[in-house]
Amino acid sequence: MNDSEVIQRFRGLYSGSLTQKRRDAGDVNSQVPWQEVSWLGKFVSKCPMDLWVYQELLYETRPDVLLETGTSGAGSAFFFASIFDLIGNGHVVTVDVDVYPHLRREHPRITYLVGDCVGDEIIGIMGEHARGKSTMVSLDSTHTYEHVKKEVAAYSQLVTQGQYLVVEDVGVYDTSSAEQ
Repeated sequence: MNDSEVIQRFRGLYSGSLTQKRRDAGDVNSQVPWQEVSWLGKFVSKCPMDLWVYQELLYETRPDVLLETGTSGAGSAFFFASIFDLIGNGHVVTVDVDVYPHLRREHPRITYLVGDCVGDEIIGIMGEHARGKSTMVSLDSTHTYEHVKKEVAAYSQLVTQGQYLVVEDVGVYDTSSAEQ
């Protein structure tokens, strides 16, 4: 099996196509792996290997602020804030167009925003939070080519030297189409 086949098999397992096959075969309790990941009792819709890499990046670079698009259930915001607690520095500013207050875990290192992450108002607010601070960015909202292109254009301007701009879920979709 070559590297590409291994990656495709992992993607199928982790993204849920294997789960769907199990459900189709009658296993109604089968869950996709990323829906079962938690951090300190809070569900985090991310691969545990990605979380491990994030904590290494946060520890090594110690940003003052992490700007996150795609709050969803707020699991990753809570994860980031917890890591910031451990290293004694950092604040998360997270935005989503949808609001799920019942899923949020309030934390002094998290600021929740509601709005379009590529809209002028939200980009302006994110810029204010980043101004004069060491800034990392995590893009995890709408995963279409056009949307991510807009996010990268807007948020790459806010990343400071020595920090990272992470684009989540790259390659989740069918790679035969350049538009995804």
